[in-house]
Amino acid sequence: MNRTAIVVCDCRSEYQDSVYGKQHRFANPVNRMQKDGVYAVRCTVCGKVHNLGLLSHVRHSARSPQIG
Repeated sequence: MNRTAIVVCDCRSEYQDSVYGKQHRFANPVNRMQKDGVYAVRCTVCGKVHNLGLLSHVRHSARSPQIG
C-alpha cells in the first residue's frame, strides 16, 4: 500500500498549520512497514513515524484519512 495521511504531530510548521490546521501534518507512507501490514507514516516536517494501526483495519476511501 502507498497511503499518505494527515496526522497530529508536535512539530512546528507555519505553512502546514495554515494548510492542514494547527499541529496537523502531511505524512508519507513508511513502505517497509506498510508492506508488512502496518499502517505507518512519517511526518514530512520532523520525520517522526506515526503508527496508525493495521492496514486491514483502515477504512478504504478515495481521500486519505485524517487522524487526530
